[in-house]
Amino acid sequence: MRRNSLLLLIPVMVCAATAPEAVVGPRSTPPTITTVSPTGAPQGATTTFKIDGSNLMAASAAYFSVPGITAQVVKIERLPDPPDNRLGSAGLKSSIDLGPVPQRNIVTLEVAVARDVELGPVALRLQTPLGLTTAGRFVVEPNLPEAKDKEPNDDAAHAVEATVPSMLVGAIAKPGDIDFYKFNVGAGDKIVFYNDGMQAGSVLRAAIAILDANQKTVREFSPTNETGIYAHEFVSAGTYYLRITDFEEGGSARHFYRIAMGRFPVVLSAFPLGMRRGTATKLTLNGWNLASSTVEVKDAALLGPEGSLNKIRLAVGEEPEVTATDTVAAPVTINGRLTTEHRDFRFHAKKGENLVIETNASRLGSPLDSVIEILDGNGKPVERATIRAIAENSLTLNDRDSMQPGMRLLNISGFKVGDYMMVGGEIVRVAITPHGPDEDTFFESFGGQRISFFGTSGEGHAMDSPIYKVQILPPGANPPANGLPLVHLMYRNDDGGPGYGKDSRLDFTAPADGDYIVRLSDVRGRKGDELTYRLTLRAPRPDYLLTLKTPVASVPAGGRVPVTVIATRMDGFNQPIHLAMKDLPRGLDASDVTIPPDEFSGTMVLSAGADAKIDGAIPLIVKDDRGREASAGDRLRLIAVTSPSDISMSAKTREVTLTPGAKAQITVDIERHGGYAGRVPVEVRDLPDDVVVANVGLNGVLINETENTRTFTIQALDNAKPVDQTIVVSGRVETRAAGQENTFSGEPIRVIVTAAK
Repeated sequence: MRRNSLLLLIPVMVCAATAPEAVVGPRSTPPTITTVSPTGAPQGATTTFKIDGSNLMAASAAYFSVPGITAQVVKIERLPDPPDNRLGSAGLKSSIDLGPVPQRNIVTLEVAVARDVELGPVALRLQTPLGLTTAGRFVVEPNLPEAKDKEPNDDAAHAVEATVPSMLVGAIAKPGDIDFYKFNVGAGDKIVFYNDGMQAGSVLRAAIAILDANQKTVREFSPTNETGIYAHEFVSAGTYYLRITDFEEGGSARHFYRIAMGRFPVVLSAFPLGMRRGTATKLTLNGWNLASSTVEVKDAALLGPEGSLNKIRLAVGEEPEVTATDTVAAPVTINGRLTTEHRDFRFHAKKGENLVIETNASRLGSPLDSVIEILDGNGKPVERATIRAIAENSLTLNDRDSMQPGMRLLNISGFKVGDYMMVGGEIVRVAITPHGPDEDTFFESFGGQRISFFGTSGEGHAMDSPIYKVQILPPGANPPANGLPLVHLMYRNDDGGPGYGKDSRLDFTAPADGDYIVRLSDVRGRKGDELTYRLTLRAPRPDYLLTLKTPVASVPAGGRVPVTVIATRMDGFNQPIHLAMKDLPRGLDASDVTIPPDEFSGTMVLSAGADAKIDGAIPLIVKDDRGREASAGDRLRLIAVTSPSDISMSAKTREVTLTPGAKAQITVDIERHGGYAGRVPVEVRDLPDDVVVANVGLNGVLINETENTRTFTIQALDNAKPVDQTIVVSGRVETRAAGQENTFSGEPIRVIVTAAK
């Protein structure tokens, strides 16, 4: 397990008279968008945007994540360079040479949004000679008159007047700031206030209240509202005030809001939370200003009534569906509301039958934080495994949360890759062992989240907590006592792991023919009509989903960049996945890659000839042998050819062969360009599970400022299985561009592990 469609692309015209020339210097910081202003654009209108960022000179094209949006560059300005305020540890000046401060630019764009573009967030990227930028964000909004924050408006006497409907635009610009707006409504008006600022990156935790004409509080809304939707029915006509502040009493330009205020239809939830594929289903809606409280839908993943400001997610399932009932037969999806402390569902299973039992609630907007457990026909918990501790260790250095893959262990000996360990109530598996006492032990993870095994869930762990190396024994085992914990693990799950959030999942194997009970409850013991859920019992469906780790590849002419694809394996799918890059124009080439069984990612090397040139950016299309695309539907998965990079890397070693326990050396070279003299951290991608980089030290594999070559050692562990796969070694140029892929790779290297002699 590794640790680690044709797109319509709209180029924009550049005003040559105002575009500054490209910077030529010793360091090329990739182009980066810092802010986008304004943060909203109305449907059916053209809006002037100011894109602030680094190295945006000669921006020549803009690309958007949704169709129906076009843009034209009006002007590109160079601003004074920002201060060089790099800080390292302890607040001291960083000792890492990141080169000169990059040029700061503002690009003025005229952005036209078609009338039929859906409301919601939009990502954009600019193309420059140095490649594609990081993504900026704004929100497509209804076309409403704006009421703009105008200081001083910290009390009702100075409130900004707004009509209904309108868009309230402003920011809690400093700690303690308060903004007031004044508006009039009629008796019985149901007014919706929808703050979409969070979708554009606002950090404001809005504390919103409605006051009457005498400044008496009529309604206060919860600051924990994550939807940004607030609504109130006004009993009496008259003048009212909206008071906005930050719940945490913060304030800055990033504490902005854009609040649509009006008699808009909004859907908050639906029941049931989904439907069976191919079947029309009647849903009961909860919301404001809805034309009907029911709607019939078919295969709808999103739902929003005509004119609604928002859409809610729905599930489309494959199993037969029922409303909550005491007895069910798998496969089935049960739709219900948790109105009691727990709800039990009885089902029959044969010995050895495998079932996936999972909830879908929190991912669909339900407040339910589910827990599921399996009981036998008499209501007793069913044991899954016996966990026997055989060695004790402890956590040190600091506390760790429920997601971090790495933990610092007091004793670094006595365990190896593949060992199971128990910390608290969580079972994890070692992925990378430390080389010294100042390194973490890394446990298997996916997408940066630690994977918990045998139905256990991720937990936070305090420093000095015990952690045990464990044996996994059959249910009911009773081994001799050894003075260490012996745990009988039951079929129970709180959080289902990566991709599940607060929803639960269990892989259940029936120990005998008979009736069983799946019990559903809320982890906090809550109950109520609002705690809706979908509980599914089904056979495993082995499958996978492909996503690009980085959706943008800015490949320098004459250079190479790595392109990594993540495979999300589901329900035990464990076959190799072969990937290839498609539809590359002349001058570009890419290696194929196969993601081996048990592993989650594979890296291709995309290369451009020295004279390669393409007009604009082109889609980055990676497909498997079944025709599935990685990150299908993402309009911003793009390839651009750039000017030559600061470094190019080549692999002097092209193939190594290892036996279990053996070591081999790999050598890579870099060539420096444009006077680049910085250090180059080296990354090794796609190493087989049982092969590690040996003795890398605190800084990992590093090419120092005075070097152009690095030789490092890889080692096959004693339990390494035979394998034949490619790895990719890449070097990173350290710059000030946060969030940018700035690595350049050598040719793929073949690694062969043979059976022990």
